[in-house]
Amino acid sequence: MNEYVPRYIKECIDITVEIDKSYEFGSEVYTSALRRRGKGINSAYSLTFYNREYQKYFSLMIFSGNTAYTHRSTVISSLDPAIIRVKVNSRQLNDPVYGSKDNPVPVFGIDLLNENGRYDGQMERVFHADEREIQYSIEQYLKFRFKIS
Repeated sequence: MNEYVPRYIKECIDITVEIDKSYEFGSEVYTSALRRRGKGINSAYSLTFYNREYQKYFSLMIFSGNTAYTHRSTVISSLDPAIIRVKVNSRQLNDPVYGSKDNPVPVFGIDLLNENGRYDGQMERVFHADEREIQYSIEQYLKFRFKIS
């Protein structure tokens, strides 16, 4: 883990946001490491949405390789609104450079708060991210957005 990840995580806070059906889905392929045979090629998925409370655009970042990444967008698309607890870097949240549709504030999902985390009536925690998963997502975000390895 590089020196930027612990610093980035230390500056993070948890907030609650709502994502309604007007979000925009995006995906990009990026290289997380130079390796043979295509390894190190990952995908970054984003759900970009406007939050009235903060009056900013946010982008929920989801990365391939994360154990629950395939389920998160499915869960969010089934709820209107989806209410989630996310981790956000406080510097980016308060920086006027971030928050536009072209440069949304990146956030990392922690928990689905609709119905106390229930999905389809089951207590599956398909959305929950533990500290290890959040650290992985932040590492991937820094590699993806800032090319920090």
